[in-house]
Amino acid sequence: MMSHGGKREGAGRKPGSVNRLTVAKKRTLTEIAGDYTAEAIKTLVAIMKDPNAPAAARTTAANSILDRGHGKPKQPIEHDLNLDNLTDEQLAALAIALGAHPSAVDGLAGDRPAETAH
Repeated sequence: MMSHGGKREGAGRKPGSVNRLTVAKKRTLTEIAGDYTAEAIKTLVAIMKDPNAPAAARTTAANSILDRGHGKPKQPIEHDLNLDNLTDEQLAALAIALGAHPSAVDGLAGDRPAETAH
């Protein structure tokens, strides 16, 4: 008896071949959002300028525009580190951890910086 349908030898897309339609549709969220940047800014400006919009919405829109145009303000970090209480070795290790070139702290901590506790 002859059967119909099912897998046929050589039919379909070859293994490993690229589906061009799928590749064309695969865009990152950033790329997609980029298409709407100008419109989004215009919307924020419209909300910010709308005297009938709630004050909270106008403020949020204004802050969003400022954040995108100038970056978010830096937040202060509180700490209780007193550099006067650190040894020369600890100061040298801190300087290197913060990006100082080892030659800049040469001699401050002897041959090498003190190991830091983890």
